[in-house]
Amino acid sequence: DVGSSGASRQVLVAVLLFATGVVVGSGAVGGAIVGGMIPSLPRWLAVLWSATALLGAIGARTGGADMLKGAARVAFWGALAMAATAGIGKLFGATIG
Repeated sequence: DVGSSGASRQVLVAVLLFATGVVVGSGAVGGAIVGGMIPSLPRWLAVLWSATALLGAIGARTGGADMLKGAARVAFWGALAMAATAGIGKLFGATIG
């Protein structure tokens, strides 16, 4: 049965955690804008990076892997993705705000 395989469960967990990450990031940004509070970029990055690491730990736990390694892996690659996105934005002259 395909639905009971470990790979299917891992895909489902990955999709759910990705969606949760989108909600956390969007909710944080939207809540701050609605509240009239625009914190500094380093503060935003710290919050989003921490949430990314937490979701990595949850994903690792769900998949039966070491939570610290999962959190570290997701935090590292998440930070690299954020840096690449910022670099590409700067290359094309994109700004926030």
